[in-house]
Amino acid sequence: MVVQNPPARVTERIFQLGEKQSCIYLLQGGGEASKEPDCALLGGGMVTTGPEVIRQIRELGADPQRIGKLLILHSHFDHCSAAFYLRQQWPWLEILASERSGVLLQKPKVIEAIQSMNEVLLQRQGRQELAREPGFCFQGLQVDRSLRDGDRVDCGDLSLQVLQAPGHSSCSIVLFEPWQQALFSSDSAGIPMGEEVFTAANSDFDRYQESLLRMAQLEVSAVLPEHFGARVGPEARAFLEASLYSAHRTRRLLEETYRENPDVDSCSKEVVDQLMQRMPEDFLPGEVISMVVGQMVNYIARRHQEEA
Repeated sequence: MVVQNPPARVTERIFQLGEKQSCIYLLQGGGEASKEPDCALLGGGMVTTGPEVIRQIRELGADPQRIGKLLILHSHFDHCSAAFYLRQQWPWLEILASERSGVLLQKPKVIEAIQSMNEVLLQRQGRQELAREPGFCFQGLQVDRSLRDGDRVDCGDLSLQVLQAPGHSSCSIVLFEPWQQALFSSDSAGIPMGEEVFTAANSDFDRYQESLLRMAQLEVSAVLPEHFGARVGPEARAFLEASLYSAHRTRRLLEETYRENPDVDSCSKEVVDQLMQRMPEDFLPGEVISMVVGQMVNYIARRHQEEA
């Protein structure tokens, strides 16, 4: 099963919220009789996603006061901006992220870049007037608890295991909930692209592939990326296998193209042109694809220079 249109139940204790292109997951710990803050939001979302999450939680009849934690899996603009909005609306939320994310989300240059990307997104949607309103004007985010590899985050009677997953970004983590065999992969296992997976090894291709191998060793019944919906049942294992295959094929494409055309900009454009032919119309914007491919080509170029 592929879950694409939120709000939707993914498993007995997990709901998919947000938007098709920006998913945030509600993990429900405890039982219905519990009044403690035993639920958590997983994923930090795009700037436009925060209000949708609040509306959907009301629609589901869930009590926001029971949502005590929000976990950010990496610090890219489309994975932390809704968290900023939600923290303004629900100040009791405890923000958890990797130690590296906590540092980055306080850096002035990172804050400026996130707000700039948010403004571009809002303008594309014809909602540019929101960019300077409270909750939408990103001003940095204080992480209350830093997460390291092997840490555990309790949510009522459920527990999340933290795994470092660098490669997509230097600050990436993934979360595994063993009772439901649910892997919250963010972008670390790639981005669903129709029947395929888009490899997003922005930071370090070697570590990206190492992280994929680590995830593939888990017994999973659900994989929950933060773009284009969860994969449940056989589709969960198939997604991880497709991610491994896509990473291998993409790296080979990058290596072969760079050997024939060792100009980074020209090589990147050539690779983007090839990849765009296979992408669905409603996939990520072309400028985002170009940015990711450019970062991957730069990594391949550095490796070639080191080995020369």
